[in-house]
Amino acid sequence: SCTPGTYSTTSAAPSSSLCQPCIAGKYSTAVASNSSLSCTNCVSGKYSLSTSANSSVVCTLCTEGTYNSDQGATQCQSCAAGTFLTVKGANTSLACVQCGVGKYSSALASSSCAMCGPGTTSNVSGAASSTSCLPCAQGSYSTASGSNIPCQLCTAGTFNSNMGSTLDSYCTLCLQGTFSLEIGAQSNASCTKCTQGKYTSLVGSTTCDTCNPGTYNSLLGATNILNCSYCASGTFSSIPGATNSSVCTLCSYGKYSPAAAATSSKTCTPCTAGKFSTASGANTAATCQSCPSGSYSGIGYRDCTFCAQGTVFNAN
Repeated sequence: SCTPGTYSTTSAAPSSSLCQPCIAGKYSTAVASNSSLSCTNCVSGKYSLSTSANSSVVCTLCTEGTYNSDQGATQCQSCAAGTFLTVKGANTSLACVQCGVGKYSSALASSSCAMCGPGTTSNVSGAASSTSCLPCAQGSYSTASGSNIPCQLCTAGTFNSNMGSTLDSYCTLCLQGTFSLEIGAQSNASCTKCTQGKYTSLVGSTTCDTCNPGTYNSLLGATNILNCSYCASGTFSSIPGATNSSVCTLCSYGKYSPAAAATSSKTCTPCTAGKFSTASGANTAATCQSCPSGSYSGIGYRDCTFCAQGTVFNAN
């Protein structure tokens, strides 16, 4: 008689050589079977390459990344590129899951999706190629793998001329003496020189500092407060951010100031009574001269007044 896994349509077959095998994808546990109908299909989600199989054990689960919706199959179908499948024995193509945004799968029968690398981003689901991972544009960067978040823009005061940057350190700081308010700047052209009357000693600045009253600066792109020149002694200025020395006002006649970078006319000291000065912008008390004999002056006078004829000056 025919053994399990075989059958014969010949009645009372005199020899086992007349027994035919169950074909691949099927099996039979029956003894002396006389019909191919005794050969049972492997269920969907499984397959078999064996002939004359005598047990369902030969029906093997489809591996991860594959499925089989047919019974009696000899192979499993592959999940398409852009999808993946992590379980065995799937019996429908619906089990193949699309790669999420920020990921891709370029191979058939994938059990996982590859992540877009740092310096790239993607807004595509079901991507079948790494070309879906777009490099971050100039002026931006991304530190994450598998990112579906837009690339982060370089902050104001920096710029980045590279594509596909993976770190914020690719955002280069504007140099001393320059500043930038632009977010996501792509070149150092965004770094503007500080105007006259201003400076910055910092890199990556978003603004420039203003020269103090009593000083001025005629330079573009000044990098230090020392670039703010002092108004000379004998002068003063209350104006911040001055661009030239014309703002430095002379102390008036009868006054003097030894101080540089003075910010107010109050620093101009008047000559004492009995003295006078005809000089404007005086920077020392030595410019205050004593009144000639027979004359007098008050505090801060430009000249002296002579006593009337027939009178004398009494200092008391």
